Amino acid sequence: MKINACQLRPRLGDIRHNVSLVLNNIQESGSEIIIFSELFLVGYPITDQFFESEIPDMIDQSIEQIKLASKSSLSLIVIGTPYFDGDHWRNAALAIYKGEVIHHHFKQCLPDYDIFNESRYFVAGNTVEPFFWEGKTIALLICEDIWADQHPYRYKTDPVHRLKGQPIDLVIHLTASPYEYGKFENRKRQVRRVAMALKTTVASVNQVGGYNDILFDGQSVMVNHHGKVITRFPAFKETVREINQPMSQSKFIREEIQIQAIEYGLKQYMAGSGFERVLVGLSGGIDSALVAALAVKAIGPEKVALITMPTQFNSKETKNDAIEMAHQLGCSITEFPIESYRKALIHDLSTAFNYDQVSTLTDQNLQARLRGMVLMAISNNTGALLLTTGNKSELAMGYATLYGDMCGGLNIIGDLFKTEVFELAKYLNQKGEWIPETIISRPPSAELAHNQADEDELPPYRCLDKILDELMIQKLSLNTIRELNDNNDVEFVLRRLKVMEYKRFQSPPILKLSSTSFGRGWQFPLIK
Repeated sequence: MKINACQLRPRLGDIRHNVSLVLNNIQESGSEIIIFSELFLVGYPITDQFFESEIPDMIDQSIEQIKLASKSSLSLIVIGTPYFDGDHWRNAALAIYKGEVIHHHFKQCLPDYDIFNESRYFVAGNTVEPFFWEGKTIALLICEDIWADQHPYRYKTDPVHRLKGQPIDLVIHLTASPYEYGKFENRKRQVRRVAMALKTTVASVNQVGGYNDILFDGQSVMVNHHGKVITRFPAFKETVREINQPMSQSKFIREEIQIQAIEYGLKQYMAGSGFERVLVGLSGGIDSALVAALAVKAIGPEKVALITMPTQFNSKETKNDAIEMAHQLGCSITEFPIESYRKALIHDLSTAFNYDQVSTLTDQNLQARLRGMVLMAISNNTGALLLTTGNKSELAMGYATLYGDMCGGLNIIGDLFKTEVFELAKYLNQKGEWIPETIISRPPSAELAHNQADEDELPPYRCLDKILDELMIQKLSLNTIRELNDNNDVEFVLRRLKVMEYKRFQSPPILKLSSTSFGRGWQFPLIK
């Protein structure tokens, strides 16, 4: 049986475009079965565009177009779409053949955690039944339906268990599973569970694409009844091909897949928002260095403009490193000192408001905000997308300045802890001369005061990141975290994490790379 999987990028809410992709692939395919991903007609994650009055008619018309196209095709078409059953909207998988919807499955497990909010739009189905086609027994499942065993407190029934004991030749699993590091291995485990529980082959087709902060990696798979992966599609690449034919499978290194995800997310964001160039404030520190290197790697040096804005607090070494790195990357760099503006502002503030002196914190924030103002002015004047450079550790601790270094349109490293930033920088340098070694080896400093070091105000990053990882990613209990770490560090981290929420609330979009990022899935109060 020839099965074509369409690992494609639908446009969010652009039903006309998405149905055109479907029709083109029906016309060009000679496969017996053609599979598209979850909610392909509207794209995932679904948004409140779904409530626009013309959407229901557009969905109905698109389904009719697909049915019409199927009349002149020998293929069974399986596609994800919203579907109104007469009473409720459902997240549906439709099986279309010879002009008719011969079977449908309504998603039973609607996730409402992390970034998901499906019950806002759909009502869950309550049945799962196989259907017969051309002598084969086929079952349809949608995304979270195969994860019910991981969330027994959320879902009353497991759709996979409901299919047990039935002679099924093929399970088709439509999914829109967002990327996070390690997610593919978990997804593969769940697909293998279905295959071995039902003693059948499973074709799992995942969406690919970048949508604001959320990335979809594709990596569609077919698994046989023994749980062995037959085919694994590439990550972050639109692919249409037979899913039941073996293909070479690359070994994925953590740093490599993270870089690939960031590059893809940046390119998708730029393509979707119309930006052609990016702008980075290069300080000579590790964070801006990594952002600049990743931007160059993704879109090329001719599309990356670098600006360095020193004050008296910036050392000669960091200024030289910024210039050296720009030359290594092949980028243009402009030096725009802000010391005179800093002094003038401090003088005028003191005069106007009768301050005996401007506080150290005010002085430091002035520097960051002057840089933010300059960078935003350049962004406005050139049309370049300004990339912010704050990492996850800094955002967690509020070690960033509102309207200063938090200015920008996108943060591509905001879901990397500081220790991960160093790891990625070192990995990049194994591939070539991306970042001067002195930037990597120098103790981190914001350089907003003389002889300043990050660890003057924060726990050592190896300690800080360990606590944050245990809290945010591993989700250990507070008692366990206290047992595993210095209690003073734990209390400091917990306190800062809570009180700095107001800053993160105003952050630009952050590419989601982990199971818990400071994005749409992070929902905590600004105040109590």
